[in-house]
Amino acid sequence: MLNYSMMSLCLSELKPEAVAAETVKLGMKGIDWTGTWCGNGYGAYHPEYLKKISGDAGLKVVCYIAFLQRLVYRQPDGGEKLQRELDRAALCGADKILIPTLPLDGITDRRENQKRWLEVVSQAAEECRTRNLTPTIENFPGALSPCVTPEDFLLFHDAVPNLRLTFDVGNAWTGGDPVESFRRTLPWTVHMHFKDFHCRPDEAPGFWRGLDGRWYQAAAIGEGDFDYPPMLRAIRESGYSGWINVEYEAKTYSQLEGVRRSVGYLQAQADHEARSTDLSKG
Repeated sequence: MLNYSMMSLCLSELKPEAVAAETVKLGMKGIDWTGTWCGNGYGAYHPEYLKKISGDAGLKVVCYIAFLQRLVYRQPDGGEKLQRELDRAALCGADKILIPTLPLDGITDRRENQKRWLEVVSQAAEECRTRNLTPTIENFPGALSPCVTPEDFLLFHDAVPNLRLTFDVGNAWTGGDPVESFRRTLPWTVHMHFKDFHCRPDEAPGFWRGLDGRWYQAAAIGEGDFDYPPMLRAIRESGYSGWINVEYEAKTYSQLEGVRRSVGYLQAQADHEARSTDLSKG
């Protein structure tokens, strides 16, 4: 059985107490948090409080998402923002952070995006050492994203040896074969994200261009074009035992309904696999 966890960003319309309660209701035992809960968007909750409500619900805080845009844009308070985010990560009980490497506005050279984010990731990774935090980046989508493919991640890892990967199956798909990408980066994968996309070969309203030249739009897991059975099989065969965030970014349903549908699909896949295993043994 895979270890699913809640991406709290996907339920930003709820109070954090309700996010924790919904996580338990859906049968998940892990949750992540981000600075947007601590005064940057969703409220002004102390990280110690997020740790408490997680623990009271029997949930492990599996990761903290640290948005470091002010540092990558070289704002004067960027270094202070980094310190604050890492302190919050430690105080909320996380043992790892995810640094989303969003393409920079106004920069159309993908290599320049990589260079700028390498500076930030290197600085953050060094600061993580004193807080016993594992720094990670993910496969981030988009034609100008600095990290989509295995080669991209290894470029970062060569420069920052203590860096690890949050492998996002949907985002990896926008740059190539996601199963092959997973297998190649498995030695450095310490966390995962599941999501889904509609995919088409040509441009259309509401779709964005991936590194592979195709066009994508967010969907609930199981309702898009991502082929989940081979991915699930590869993960089980790999022996990966870490956490997997369930992510819903689409606008088709409310946040709550989208997350519930996504979890329902994954549970149905697990039930199908269990039945198939029983039949093979019979």
